[in-house]
Amino acid sequence: METLNPKLLLLLVLCSGVATSVFAEETRVIEQSFSVEQGAEFSIENINGRVEVGRASGDQIEVIATLIADSEDDLERIKVLMEHRDNEVMVETKYLKRDWGKGYSSGKVNYEVNLPANVSETEIDLVNGSLTVSDILGRIDADLVNGSIDASGISGTSKLHSVNGSVTARFADLEQVEKVKIDTVNGSIKVYLPTDAQIKVNAETMHGSIKSDFGLKVDKNLFTGKQMKGVVGSGSTKLTLDSVNGSIKVLSN
Repeated sequence: METLNPKLLLLLVLCSGVATSVFAEETRVIEQSFSVEQGAEFSIENINGRVEVGRASGDQIEVIATLIADSEDDLERIKVLMEHRDNEVMVETKYLKRDWGKGYSSGKVNYEVNLPANVSETEIDLVNGSLTVSDILGRIDADLVNGSIDASGISGTSKLHSVNGSVTARFADLEQVEKVKIDTVNGSIKVYLPTDAQIKVNAETMHGSIKSDFGLKVDKNLFTGKQMKGVVGSGSTKLTLDSVNGSIKVLSN
């Protein structure tokens, strides 16, 4: 059995160490909680990184921000701004410029947010990153550029938009939901509703299919793609779905 040349073995070890140092990431975690009253509002703006929003067990808004960058210097240039004003909590990610001619810093911020039941309105704006929402009460307004949206257990009026990414929304209960508006440019739309949903549907896609579990008719137009309009039950919840390049599915839970 042949053995490795000692010099070659040393070179491999050194190269391994260099590779590890080159690809090493710097991280920092920031945690903060805010006490809010009934009817509170929450908003978050993030440029690079995912956002996960869930239900808090107590009566405080909990924010956990994980900063990730290629170097300590770049990490220092990522700023997480949190402001509590009146009954509103606002979170925003800022990137400071490097020295002249060196462009912007690397890095991203991943957020984990837990909202109590007394938050009545949530607004989320993301540029590059996915959004996951689960068991949130009240109104939600999400606007993404590059990233998918996966929302489950939502029970309030919702507006979900993504330019490049799919949107999936699961509603366990529509009693408090007046309107749902979901639109994408490049991405599919899936909406899961209770079997006894009372909905008024207007769904359109330019390039894609439309499917429904609620017996609604799909019309195909020569120049405007496909459209599905109809009322199920009392039609108390208005459901508006639009996609340019993507399929639309309205399914029962």
